[in-house]
Amino acid sequence: MIFLLSFPPDTIPQIKERIFIVPKDYTINEGDMLRVSVYSKSVKVWDYSEYVDGKGYFPILINPTSKVGKIKIAGLDMDSAGEVIFKSLKRYVPSIEFVSLDLVKPSEFYVYVYGNVKVAGPVKVSSLMRLSDIVLGDNVLPFSALSRIIFNGRILSLWKGLRGDLKNNPLLKNGDSIFIPRTDSIVYIRGFFTNGLIKVVEYNVGDRVVDILWKSGYSHVIDKILEVKVNGKKANLYEDVHSGDTLEFASYPNYILVVGEVRNPMSVEYKVGLTVADYINLAGGFTERANRKNIAVKKFKGNKFIKVPLEYEPSPGDAIYVGRVLLTYPEILSTLSLLMSAATLVYIITR
Repeated sequence: MIFLLSFPPDTIPQIKERIFIVPKDYTINEGDMLRVSVYSKSVKVWDYSEYVDGKGYFPILINPTSKVGKIKIAGLDMDSAGEVIFKSLKRYVPSIEFVSLDLVKPSEFYVYVYGNVKVAGPVKVSSLMRLSDIVLGDNVLPFSALSRIIFNGRILSLWKGLRGDLKNNPLLKNGDSIFIPRTDSIVYIRGFFTNGLIKVVEYNVGDRVVDILWKSGYSHVIDKILEVKVNGKKANLYEDVHSGDTLEFASYPNYILVVGEVRNPMSVEYKVGLTVADYINLAGGFTERANRKNIAVKKFKGNKFIKVPLEYEPSPGDAIYVGRVLLTYPEILSTLSLLMSAATLVYIITR
């Protein structure tokens, strides 16, 4: 029987390798480098990093220098592989309490891509890459049918995969075959986010404007969209579209107009989170005649000013108006003084 040796902390090899966060559906590949950390009484007593060999086996070390064998773990998830390694080590070192298993270097291999692509053939990838990393890359041409990709002989829909169905967006494995079909069922889009270019997006029956926007990778600009047109006619985000349609998107102006009793009336670049008080300060602050209790906002394309507090957060394109007082405090004092002087003069004359 071999018993656990005690190693002073400063003699344990200090590994500074990068630790990769692996998804739940990750399974170990041949060529992965893994780190095993061994603990006794909640204290790490040693660790080591080794590659999974070409047949899927991983070495078992009972201390930093002694190797006693190897076990097959390729194809297992990280938790299951950790359990297998723990049980194997426990046979030799009964005093260990648990082990942790980490990926420090994903394996690299080739997958094969064909169909509607610029260059067909082998593509080098890592074991942490998914089908979407290939399909959404620069090598795939427009007019691609991403709803019916042929992956190792199976038909997958990348759109379902990107919505969370990982069976339709699997992690890549050595030798995978990916065929990208071509489609003529498409929608054209252009707008403030395409830099004036017209882009092509695959159409599927039942798609709405918002679905096409999501497929094109521009769903993050929804809150900036002012107007949608389908084939030149105004539409909304939830309107149905059809193959061959052209979608156009216009954005809200990216500024706030600040006018009235501010030192430098101007348009100020819109920034999320800024308040009316912030925009007034950016426009030079209040003038002496500013009525700080009379501040209003006119919504973009609106017709009415709405009275708001200084803490109000305007939207892109809004206009802030700062009202004025009839008399400033010095003018009030001057007027009162004048009135008092006039009253005194009248009193003297009429006495």
